[in-house]
Amino acid sequence: MGKRVVVVTGGGGAIGSALCMGFAKQGDIAVIANRNEQTGLAVENDIRALGLEAKYMKLDICSDDETKDFFKTVETDIGPVEVLINNAGTNYGPDERKPFDSFVEEKHDVIMNVDLFALITCCRTALPGMIGRGRGKILNIASINGVTSLRNQAAFVGAKAAVISLTRAMAIDYAAYNIQVNCVAPGSIAFEGTRALFYNDPAVAKKMLSHIPAGRPGETGDVTGPVLFLTSDSASYITGHTLVVDGGWTAGFTRSFAY
Repeated sequence: MGKRVVVVTGGGGAIGSALCMGFAKQGDIAVIANRNEQTGLAVENDIRALGLEAKYMKLDICSDDETKDFFKTVETDIGPVEVLINNAGTNYGPDERKPFDSFVEEKHDVIMNVDLFALITCCRTALPGMIGRGRGKILNIASINGVTSLRNQAAFVGAKAAVISLTRAMAIDYAAYNIQVNCVAPGSIAFEGTRALFYNDPAVAKKMLSHIPAGRPGETGDVTGPVLFLTSDSASYITGHTLVVDGGWTAGFTRSFAY
């Protein structure tokens, strides 16, 4: 497969940092695109400490101009972007989730801008180079919320469902250019944020895990493996696919009940 330049948006977060480390360990150059400089540099340092290649570059994906300048700089200073991982995303915690008609419009716009429109801008900016070279990989991180709706999360559900549909549409448009566009939809992944929300409280954790047949939350490594596969040469004939990584959550109704 050879050394590739891999851009990971939200590369300073829990899943993003694991993805950057995974790509670096297989010999790629991980470009950590992250708005928060402190966390982005920390990921770069962790990877470089292992003698691997990584570069942190500040990026606010909600700025179209900044995104265009970012990709231009990567292409000039590091090399052609052969893999784009659209990982950056946002959502609001359980205390702020409400039915669609009462969810604050500004918060709705934040979710749509970060989770959908910024992703579109990144794809539009990276695609011309991939088309010109006749190869490329785009991997979008969605959510099980894009596969099946969950209560009081209409904006997040809508954005992630759009990402999944966009993945399929782009796969059709660019297959002839040897560009594969795929998607991974994680379920509940354990990291600092979800531990604070759910898993540090045994009672809350029990309710959460009642939805998951595997009986545990996912780990960041559970997402990294599928992403590495779908962006590898082994997956060169897979495009337009959404791989759900959720411990069986969306397979069906999981809890026992009396007939």
